[in-house]
Parts: sequence; C-alpha cells; structure tokens
Amino acid sequence: MKDDRGGVSADSTTVRAHWNTVLARTQLGPDAHHTFDTVLTPGVTATHVKLNIFPDGGISRMRIRGVPTSTARQGAVLGLLNVMDEPELRAALANYLSAPAWIDRMMASRPFATPAALFAASDAAADALRDEQWLEAFRHHPRIGERTAERAQSDVSSGWSAREQSAVHGATAADVAALAEANREYERRFGHVFIVCASGRSARDMLAALRARLGNHPSMELKTAAAEQRTITRLRFEKVLG
Repeated sequence: MKDDRGGVSADSTTVRAHWNTVLARTQLGPDAHHTFDTVLTPGVTATHVKLNIFPDGGISRMRIRGVPTSTARQGAVLGLLNVMDEPELRAALANYLSAPAWIDRMMASRPFATPAALFAASDAAADALRDEQWLEAFRHHPRIGERTAERAQSDVSSGWSAREQSAVHGATAADVAALAEANREYERRFGHVFIVCASGRSARDMLAALRARLGNHPSMELKTAAAEQRTITRLRFEKVLG
C-alpha cells in the first residue's frame, strides 16, 4: 500500500496512526527461529503491524497470529461472499441450503452489506421456494444417525452435519437402532428424509420429535421440515459469521 509520499510500507492512515507497543525492543540472534508468546502485551486490537529493526539488518519472515474481532470476521465473510465467482459461490451456498432456486436468488441479492442483509436475503429466497424445491434440498441431508445423504455433500457440509448430530454418535446401540427404524417409518409415510435441527439435541430428543411428527398431515409436515431446514441454514450462517 502506498502512502502520500510514494512509499510502499504503509498507507497514509497508518503513517499518522497511534502505535501501541506489543513487543518491547528485544535482541535477536543470527540464523535463529524466535517465538514470542508470553511477553506480548495482552488484549491489543489491531489492523496493522509495524516492525522496527535497530540499528539495521533484516529478518526472513515474520508471522503474526491472532483472533479476529467479531466485526472483522463478519466483514471478511461477507466480503468473500461478495467477490466469489459464480461456481465458487454456488458451491459455498450449497453448504447452507442445497436448493438451486434458493442459491440463484441469493446470488442475485449480492452484495451483502451486513449480516442482517444476508439473513434477510436468505429468508426472502426461502420464502419463494416451492415444495419440490424443498424436497431437493432435503436430499442433501443425511438421515439422523447416519453420515451420508441421498445426494452428494461437500466435505464442509458433511462436517457440519456430523458436528450437528454429534450427540447421536454417542448414543446407545438401542437408541441408534430405534432412530433407524423410525427414519424408515417416517420416509414410508412422507417420502423424504426427516429434517430436524439437531444442534444441542440428544438422540432421544430427536427420536421423540420424529415420532410426534409422524401424526402430521404430509403438507403440514413438509412445512415443518422446511422450517427446520431454515433454522439449520440460519445457524450455519451464524457460526461462520462468528
């Protein structure tokens, strides 16, 4: 970034910025790997890092590790979604809700200026989905208690599903068997996989929810499953945004 004087080390804002010392002047040795993790000033929030060398010399590499602030993380995620090309964005959005019509509407809604704008666009795109488009999205979800779906999932989506269903993986063999049988009964009745937001729910909780929903009319159950899918989509966006 060039400053007003034609330099290349910083822009005009950082040249005039107030700098906080994170690491005091420290002697370094030649041809050595130096790590500083216990002597740094804690709690510093920064956008830039400046290294001063006294009296002269050089280093081959400097690595700075930190945790982004919530605002910075949100800005980075939204910025990435806004600049992705079409194939990249389609693949990324499919991890949240794998309905092509929803993805088309989300792509047309860019740029996303804020998380609220992203959520509003997602809700509007979901509102417009027809029954058959929801059914297509459901085909990309594994059954509760299983790891593979009818349609292929990306590694990202598969990983999210596994973490969301983590309580099931530690369930007893009897509960897992009961879930498998209930899944089959549900699919015979409704013709699609059981969709439920599994985050924070035990295997027995989800089994009870499945059995309760078996009494729904098919049209009502499709709306219920779609509402659960929308909750899953929202939670996934919130986790990525931080």
